[in-house]
Amino acid sequence: MRTVKGCVVFRFADLAAGKVDRGSGGRPVPAATASMNKDSFNGACTFLPSGANRGLLIGRADFMVRDNKPDAAFHIFRTNIAP
Repeated sequence: MRTVKGCVVFRFADLAAGKVDRGSGGRPVPAATASMNKDSFNGACTFLPSGANRGLLIGRADFMVRDNKPDAAFHIFRTNIAP
């Protein structure tokens, strides 16, 4: 599996048991990836199951100095990935 700056999306084989799809070798099989700018700071992704912005969402923090103090602006992006 290659390294991704962003999120890797996996499908569940059994949601109730928390088991993801696995390939013939027993390794989890990625369904999709959501990449961010290599210079961005991003964390965990989440999935919104319904609504106008449904699908995989990814957060990003932009750090800056405001009034001579460190500050951050947080953004949530829709990835247009809906596994």
